[in-house]
Amino acid sequence: MLMMPDASGRPSRDSSAQSNRDDVRVDVLRRLAEVAMSDAAFRELARDDLENALAAFGFVLNPRELALVTRFRDSLADAGVDLDLVDAVDLAQIERLLHRLEER
Repeated sequence: MLMMPDASGRPSRDSSAQSNRDDVRVDVLRRLAEVAMSDAAFRELARDDLENALAAFGFVLNPRELALVTRFRDSLADAGVDLDLVDAVDLAQIERLLHRLEER
């Protein structure tokens, strides 16, 4: 049986999860943003290998979520933002940016 992410972003054998595989789970992306902001080890690994970092930290993203995260990371890089240098990041701002990226 195909392992699909459940609402927590972790693998689930529940076949009903398959019907929602393209849904964007804002709660999972919010938790991922919190980890990215608070965990230097995650950021270091994700800088070079995002997919391995996600797996190592227990995140299972569907293709749409992974595309959003990749675009978000690229947007930060294009803007010259380094989360290691940012003292405080407003989660509401991150959510607004994720929504804008989703609309593209």
